[in-house]
Amino acid sequence: MTSDLDKFLEKRGKILIPSGDVARIKLLAKELIMGVHRNLWSSTISTMPSDTDGNEVAPVDRNLANYLEKRWGDRHIRHRLELLRGHGYVDHNTLTNVAFALINEAEPYNIFISYKHSESSALALLVNCRLKEHGLVPFVDMALEAGGNWHAELEERIRDCDYFIVLLGKKS
Repeated sequence: MTSDLDKFLEKRGKILIPSGDVARIKLLAKELIMGVHRNLWSSTISTMPSDTDGNEVAPVDRNLANYLEKRWGDRHIRHRLELLRGHGYVDHNTLTNVAFALINEAEPYNIFISYKHSESSALALLVNCRLKEHGLVPFVDMALEAGGNWHAELEERIRDCDYFIVLLGKKS
């Protein structure tokens, strides 16, 4: 049986973690609030030392620690808490109203990038990269697995996209 945390992680795993520092911390704050709304953890983040020297701290709440490890790569939260505080998302280890307001923001759009391989591959990769930097979820067919049912997957990606970008060249 799949736990509520596993369902949450599966759904959030479809949203790419942006490369920009501010976008990353904003996404973390939003996902922390989403976890509170789903009753996965508390809005107050209690911590404990995670190593014998006390250099790093980890959340006491097991669900929150597992979320951080599976979604963000480790359980350490000291630096993340500092960033969350600096952006006004946390005050005294409690998520603030600023963080709760993030729940109303729309999820990143799914964007399909269509292009002719022989003309626009480099441009498609550039557009893909720039959109990812802004927390969006672009798709170019270079991500398809060789030998798979690529035609069906392309149809599904087109059906599920919010926006469709067409790169036109001289021959397309």
